[in-house]
Amino acid sequence: MLVLSISGEISAQEKRDSVRIYFHQGKVNIDTCLLDNGNEMERFAKICSALNDSVRLIRKIQIIGGASPEGGGLLNGRLSEKRAEVLWRYISPYIKIPVLEKDFHFSGSDWNGLITMVRADVNVPEREDVLRLLEKIVRLENQDSPYWGGELKRLKGGRPYSYLYKFHFPKLRSSMVKICYDSDPINPVRDTVYIHTRDTLCIRDTVTVIAPVKKRPFCMAVKTNLLYDAVLIPDIGVEFCLGKNWSVAGNWMYAWWKSDRKHNYWRIYGGDVELRRWFGRRAVEKPFSGHHVGLYGQIVTYDFELGGKGYLGDKWSYGGGVAYGYSLPVGHRFNVDFTLGIGYLGGSYKEYIPLDGHYVWQTTKKTPLVRPDQGGYLFGVVDRPWQLQREERRQAVIRIRFCLVFIFLWIGLTACEHKDLCYDHPHFATVRVIFDWTKISNHDKPEGMRVVFYPTDDESNTWIFDFPGGEGGEVELPENDYRVICFNYDTDGMVWKGNGSYTLFTADTRDVRSPDNRTMAVTPPWLCGDHIDGVILKDIPGGSAEIVRLTPVNMVCHYTYEVNGLRGLDRVADLRAALSGMSGSLNMSGDSLPAGLSESLLFDGMVSRNQIIGGFYTFGHSALEGEPNVFRLYLKNRSGSMSVLEQDVSDQVHDVPVAGHVGDVHLVLNFDYEVPSEPGSGGPGFDVDVDDWDDVNVDIVL
Repeated sequence: MLVLSISGEISAQEKRDSVRIYFHQGKVNIDTCLLDNGNEMERFAKICSALNDSVRLIRKIQIIGGASPEGGGLLNGRLSEKRAEVLWRYISPYIKIPVLEKDFHFSGSDWNGLITMVRADVNVPEREDVLRLLEKIVRLENQDSPYWGGELKRLKGGRPYSYLYKFHFPKLRSSMVKICYDSDPINPVRDTVYIHTRDTLCIRDTVTVIAPVKKRPFCMAVKTNLLYDAVLIPDIGVEFCLGKNWSVAGNWMYAWWKSDRKHNYWRIYGGDVELRRWFGRRAVEKPFSGHHVGLYGQIVTYDFELGGKGYLGDKWSYGGGVAYGYSLPVGHRFNVDFTLGIGYLGGSYKEYIPLDGHYVWQTTKKTPLVRPDQGGYLFGVVDRPWQLQREERRQAVIRIRFCLVFIFLWIGLTACEHKDLCYDHPHFATVRVIFDWTKISNHDKPEGMRVVFYPTDDESNTWIFDFPGGEGGEVELPENDYRVICFNYDTDGMVWKGNGSYTLFTADTRDVRSPDNRTMAVTPPWLCGDHIDGVILKDIPGGSAEIVRLTPVNMVCHYTYEVNGLRGLDRVADLRAALSGMSGSLNMSGDSLPAGLSESLLFDGMVSRNQIIGGFYTFGHSALEGEPNVFRLYLKNRSGSMSVLEQDVSDQVHDVPVAGHVGDVHLVLNFDYEVPSEPGSGGPGFDVDVDDWDDVNVDIVL
């Protein structure tokens, strides 16, 4: 009786689940110890185990690759794609039942994920400005442009970027697996059909005749590929005769040459196995001679670089093809084999360039291609083919075993590791900035400090960070050699020039017109700062921070003045003062005044009882020898007329001892003058008719 079972299926409701796996910066390998990866993979394994043990359907699996936005669009696109592929290869062994649909999605720079995190985190510095910028990036079609990553780095001096880089970017370096499956097992519906049959027993006599078997002679060959040898890729192979004009051959090549100083790498190892069919008159007369055709399979990995762009095989490349050749005997036990083949090589390889002491990944490309086998015409040596008699077979077996042990030992010893590529260049180092305020005693701490890092190899690529309250903190910088300048950023009215160069960075003052229409400069605000000529940020161990200590000092002079001997001060409606022979610029990296520069500074004053008093900051007096310092006082009376009083105060300016260009100076001026009530009725001095006084100011923000 034969029993047939016929089953049907009943659909079930769908259930969804997902797991998220995190990656290290610029990496595609899965670390189960990173964040919650271990628990997530354990949970996914339990889900798959339950599905495998029950009769269920997996409707769809979606693998989503992602990357944090600090890299370029091309890099992040490739990185997210590779992470999704690696994640699928990692989880696919857990799935033992068919999957109806599989979908891959590569998000590249995950700006949407970042904006979601910022909206949920009220501690993000300058949160509203960050949200506006991120919303703008998300709305644009070219959101993967490196320009937007730079905009985020420069926003508010880099403080928001440093926070996002530390607390949110690690969560964006992830890939997700979404699985949709039936919530209930499928109930089979079985029908049974009974078929009646008859059993038949047959009894037969069998006579076995054993015919004599002709023993075939044992043949083998040891060979090398002369074309590979010529290009410094040594190889060795063995070939065994199978009888009836069939043979099987195995070959292994190995070259692992390098010159780190010149960035020259000539590396390749791999092997192939080939099944050959021999034919023709020579093949009958002598083994391994005459015409032959074959089918081969090959595995190979490589790393080629000659001082520029390099090509690194991604693990193993696999290939196969057909070959035709002719083996010509040139001696009793020596042949030359000419072979031409065509085959298919599949796999992928990575392009990279040497940069800043690293091997920086550029792109990963697929390499399925049809190619001439092993580079075209191959010249090989077939050494010592022989036919062995019975008494020689024991020695032959020993030789074969030795050859096999040698080949497998060589394979094991030559399984070299490729160089590690840099997927997220440049490498960032953690820097802890500390401000030492012990040299500032006569002034309150500023509103905040700005620190500018100049890379020694490219000063145009500066990194700028602001530290509110003059308190230090940690920032992230690419590994490099830097020079550093710091100064207080609460300097309204200051003009910064040459900020793209460490040596040319200059604090300058704005030009204005004096009441008598002369070109002058406004006085600078209070300024402090420091500079460091060399900061090395290289090879910093992970988890540690390099300390950069800055000690700000006072960088301006404080001038005060008093004017005595004036009468009729109650008639003064407005007043200004100026001092010539002063410097209007300061070099920040040298804390020095530029040579050959002399300017007049315009500043305010006030009437106090029977005096005019005032104070201002200045970088110091001009370094020009013999340049006089003339104090000029502009007085406007209520009728609108102006008087100008002058006095040389060079002795008072130069007699005060200063440290470098910095010091406190008090000027005392005495005039015998009465402010007139009407135009042209004064005493000493002269009158000038002018319009209302206006300053023309242009702010340049660093």
